Amino acid sequence: IDGETALVAEDGDCGTAAEKLIEVINNAGLKESIRRNGIAKAGEYGIKNMGIEVSNYYKQLEKEV
Repeated sequence: IDGETALVAEDGDCGTAAEKLIEVINNAGLKESIRRNGIAKAGEYGIKNMGIEVSNYYKQLEKEV
């Protein structure tokens, strides 16, 4: 999520990518916020959570059949 878990630029847009890198280098609060939010977001995709999601998916499929 641009500005929350990452800084995003369109593919090939080196100017915007450079601007965003400079922004995060110069803004310690933004860097820390993106780091913290990124770690939290990545935790949503851990093996335990994926197992729960797959299990819930199959339970929902059983209800539909």
